[in-house]
Amino acid sequence: GTSMGISSSERDRFTSEVEQIANGDDVLNELSKSIGDPKENESEDDFVNRAKANLAEILRRKLKAAVSRTKCNA
Repeated sequence: GTSMGISSSERDRFTSEVEQIANGDDVLNELSKSIGDPKENESEDDFVNRAKANLAEILRRKLKAAVSRTKCNA
């Protein structure tokens, strides 16, 4: 892939931070709070899609913060 002007050590740091974020309890807690229980008349597919959208948004926000930290610590 393209390196986008980052060193392999920066990429390694970012990768490990992404893994920590994705596996962190705070992501799961935030997801659980944001989606709550299935809504009345909400199908399982709709619930799963809503959960995926919420998870994507949480990860995007946390990854932006991780990118900022990685750039600041370079």
